[in-house]
Amino acid sequence: VLLNEHEEHSMGTISRDFAIDAAAGWVAGAASVFASQPLDTVLTRLQQAPPSVRPFSLVQELRREGGVRSLWRGTSPLALVVPLQNALLFAGYGMGERCANYLSAQRSVGADAAAGGGKAAADASPPLLPIFAGGCVGGVLQCFVVSPFELVKVHLQSSSSLPRATSGLLAGASHVYATVGVPAIWRGLGATLLRDGLPHGVWFTSYEWAKRRLAASERARTLPADVVPLSCGAFAAVVAWGVGYPADIIKTRIQMPQPAGAAPPSVLATARALLAESGGHPIRAFYRGFGLKLLRAVPMNALSFVVYERAKTAMESTWA
Repeated sequence: VLLNEHEEHSMGTISRDFAIDAAAGWVAGAASVFASQPLDTVLTRLQQAPPSVRPFSLVQELRREGGVRSLWRGTSPLALVVPLQNALLFAGYGMGERCANYLSAQRSVGADAAAGGGKAAADASPPLLPIFAGGCVGGVLQCFVVSPFELVKVHLQSSSSLPRATSGLLAGASHVYATVGVPAIWRGLGATLLRDGLPHGVWFTSYEWAKRRLAASERARTLPADVVPLSCGAFAAVVAWGVGYPADIIKTRIQMPQPAGAAPPSVLATARALLAESGGHPIRAFYRGFGLKLLRAVPMNALSFVVYERAKTAMESTWA
């Protein structure tokens, strides 16, 4: 009976922690999406354009098409999906973090027993591998939610791809899927998996590594509480996008509007086309617009981690 009660308590704690991680991630996603949308719109256009096109000319083009409001084109799909995406990602991160802490505690018990109660247990640090695995799992799962919405977003942001009357989410989605066909809902999924699987493991691992390094320094104790997630989130964004950005530009090319009757290119064919456009230079081909991506991603990710940490702390104190 005691064992069953313990198991029920443990399952209840896991369910509560999972719900808190997911809810805090949802709040973080909702808080970050609106501020960064103009840069995302310009970046999507830049990824589709020839190498000679510059971001400022695309901003001017967008203003001519629909004024300042056109910079927020494609916000509706992101506003709906990014909070859910973040909920899945941070739930995976939370599970990996709890697994790492459990393994560290088990290792500490063994080290303490071997040392006869000495201080060996205090030196144990949670492993990063479970956090990496949790980030990868969350990244892969959210791809199946994100990919159809990103197809609509790319079409909404692309020049002359939609009539102005179809700029809303439902009207835009109806127009896109009437044009490309419902089976195309998963167009670009392979590139999305490449962009979001491994890189999200790198993202959370980089964040956790930086957070531990900063927490171990004496100076960190005098800093405001939000400085740690802000700085570590910014660092993690740079590292993760350094890994995942080539797949992002390939995904955009695959999901962009195609000529009537043309089949969407494969990941490999798109990569070859990008290389050919850039004269065989890999950096120019696969990191075009990378600075603009970081200009959007660094503050967005930093804000996400701050809001996540704050929301999680608040929920844990309320749901004690």
